[in-house]
Amino acid sequence: MGSGLRVPVAGGVQTGASDGDLEEKYVSSRYRVMMDAATFKKVSSYIAKLKADNPTWNALWRNCVSFGNDIAGNMELKTPGFTWMEPKDYVDRLRELN
Repeated sequence: MGSGLRVPVAGGVQTGASDGDLEEKYVSSRYRVMMDAATFKKVSSYIAKLKADNPTWNALWRNCVSFGNDIAGNMELKTPGFTWMEPKDYVDRLRELN
């Protein structure tokens, strides 16, 4: 069992695209929100704050889905009440709600 499953580990280093993310064969779900420059700046600032305030990662309570959920909430999107799900299922549900 990896350490991120038992105890928090360093995280927040990589929140952008990683190897394979832009290759269509690896995309399991997609939801896009168009925004203007001012909104982009606000969201980018919020992401930087999240990374600074929560530098650890844990599979159960501080993971990629909860990170995305915090950002979606900050953008005033309707978010799933339950975030313990696979990223694909989360993105599909976020799209359905909005």
